[in-house]
Amino acid sequence: MRYSMVNFYVTTIELRKRVFAISEKMLDRGHKYVYGIPKNGTICCKHLSPRLIEVDDPMRADCFLDDLIDSGATADKWIKKYNKPFYVIFDKLKKNSELKHRWIIFPWEVVDGINIDIVDNILRLKQYIGTSKQKKEEIKNLLKENYLI
Repeated sequence: MRYSMVNFYVTTIELRKRVFAISEKMLDRGHKYVYGIPKNGTICCKHLSPRLIEVDDPMRADCFLDDLIDSGATADKWIKKYNKPFYVIFDKLKKNSELKHRWIIFPWEVVDGINIDIVDNILRLKQYIGTSKQKKEEIKNLLKENYLI
């Protein structure tokens, strides 16, 4: 199945509102120490309530914060390893999520209207692939398998 992914641009104001709401849930549930999942969860932590404390060691955290759940793999990995609550700003797996087939773009990912994370990823892939025909073929097959080309 092919579909067109429509961008969903998150404003700084929207991000702050959502992080504030999550902060209140964390506090209501007795959490105080929050670890931001690198890298976007770490950025989101900068908007937490001042009553919560961001920690740089997952072992010291009461809970985790990440920007989004897309496939659920990141949350599963961290919960399995540390057995701590996992909070997200956007949950694309949530039933009836309007974001299920949308590409979420955060304020720090856009400069002059260009999604710099995508550009950076393409440049990294180009460096990784180099001149290897085998690597180029692997990437091409992955893109086809995921309906991206």
